[in-house]
Amino acid sequence: MKFYFKNKTKHKFKPEVFKKTAISVFKKLRFSDKIELGLILTNNREIKKLNQKYRGLNQPTDVLSFPIDTAKKKTDEDIILGDIVISTEMAEKENAEIEELFKHGLLHLLGFDHKKKKKEWQGAIKLLD
Repeated sequence: MKFYFKNKTKHKFKPEVFKKTAISVFKKLRFSDKIELGLILTNNREIKKLNQKYRGLNQPTDVLSFPIDTAKKKTDEDIILGDIVISTEMAEKENAEIEELFKHGLLHLLGFDHKKKKKEWQGAIKLLD
């Protein structure tokens, strides 16, 4: 797995924690780990701009996912899964753990949708607990 990490905040985070989390999620949900994945940690101002541009919502949010390729269960080819952007400010405001928001974004990149496919989403969450 190739993992790209950019921390645009004043907070200290260890990229290897997120990489281990991603590998664990892929393993538990039986997805290939031949994946490229990016994580950006930012502030409310930056995520608000992204939320406006890509979702038409002029407000900050906690996590955004930007899929590129479709994840596969078994493959020999590398897949560029996409990027996850997390606002650490919003996470603090919502008292949310960054790692849980990362898992949330990762599930979206893997094709899970808590609004359209609630049962599938809940099943994935149970496997990750």
